[in-house]
Amino acid sequence: MTARDITERRHAEEQLQERNLDLKLAQRIAHIGSWVFDPEIGTPQWSDVVYQLYARDPDLGPPSLDEYKQLYSGEHLQHFWNAIQAALHSGTPYDIELQLQLPSGATKWVHALCESSPDKGPKGHRLRGTIQDITERKQAERQMRLAACVFAHSLHGVVVADPAMHILDANRSYCELTGFSKNELLGQPLARVVAGGDGRSLPETLRASLDATGSCQTEISARRKDDAPFPAMLSLNRVRDADGTPQNYIASVADITALKAHEAELERLAHHDALTGLPNRRLLLDRLAQAIALTDRTGGSLAVCYLDLDGFKPINDRHGHEAGDQYLIQVAELLQANLRGQDSVARIGGDEFVLMLTELQCPEGDCCAQLDRILAAIHEPVTLNGVRHQVAASIGVTFYPGDRSGPEVLLDHADQVMYRAKQSGGRCYRIYQAERH
Repeated sequence: MTARDITERRHAEEQLQERNLDLKLAQRIAHIGSWVFDPEIGTPQWSDVVYQLYARDPDLGPPSLDEYKQLYSGEHLQHFWNAIQAALHSGTPYDIELQLQLPSGATKWVHALCESSPDKGPKGHRLRGTIQDITERKQAERQMRLAACVFAHSLHGVVVADPAMHILDANRSYCELTGFSKNELLGQPLARVVAGGDGRSLPETLRASLDATGSCQTEISARRKDDAPFPAMLSLNRVRDADGTPQNYIASVADITALKAHEAELERLAHHDALTGLPNRRLLLDRLAQAIALTDRTGGSLAVCYLDLDGFKPINDRHGHEAGDQYLIQVAELLQANLRGQDSVARIGGDEFVLMLTELQCPEGDCCAQLDRILAAIHEPVTLNGVRHQVAASIGVTFYPGDRSGPEVLLDHADQVMYRAKQSGGRCYRIYQAERH
């Protein structure tokens, strides 16, 4: 053998070693291991990556059959064993995904490929294959399935948009909520979800929050296909890719019509009498403060009239509270019917009501005529469940700004002179005179 022959052979060997190193590096990067099994020899040959995937020390060599069985369990063991037997004895290739159960207790998903040699020996076909760690992919697929399930079955409307904020997808809940079909929404600007109509851009406040934090949440007046508005809670989130580039925008829209109605009812109960629906003391004081401010700006006068029923207690005592409640409801309706549009009436407890008469140019003249009508109307007999009832009323009146006091004090002054009216026999009114107190 010449020196040239030796040099060429050495060069070929070096190239082969380099290719083997490249192959091992590629396998390690891709988490792909290779193996060969010759049934005539009986012992498989594993690459380094296969040992890593199985978390096995290379010095121990490939596992025995019993050890193999411990790496797979249940249907995965049966699937693997059937695939190996078919490849070995029939030359059938396989392409399967299996779950490993490592000695440490950890699990891994692997993608296994196998092909057999065309020639079959006495003990079967020679096999060669690869095995790849796909644990991360399986986890990602699981997350995607979970996200798809949440998207499809969420009770909230969910819309997905591209980086330019054009709608890519909408779930069934959003379509049912708004009346749009998915095809009608595709390609539309996401701002339509927020602003309705032909909205082309997000409101500045939402845009600023989204740019600053990547998300925003707010109440909006959303719109259905027929342009009917409905209150909704919007949650808008930006999704970035691994490089931090915006990839998608996800909007979740929850119909809060029932919640807003409940809030409105709680608000109403907080400011109104539960029995009659009239404003309560809290709302009365608020309105009285506003009326005082208006009177100070525009001039004129307002009257605060404290009304207490005379002879109401026997109705409760003799006929029960249900009859008494019905009577109070009728009194409330009567008072409302005898007031002008700018006036107010409140029930502040029991059989006590307060009238607030505003924009009086001739205080006593305008007010007294109105109170005379109210006293006469209250004194009219009322029949409830076949029983005739008749009561009267005593009223105490104070005028602002003649009585330049705050809301609470004006009520106290009207209450004081109401008791004077009662002491005078009832069915009358008395006027508070500031200079006498």
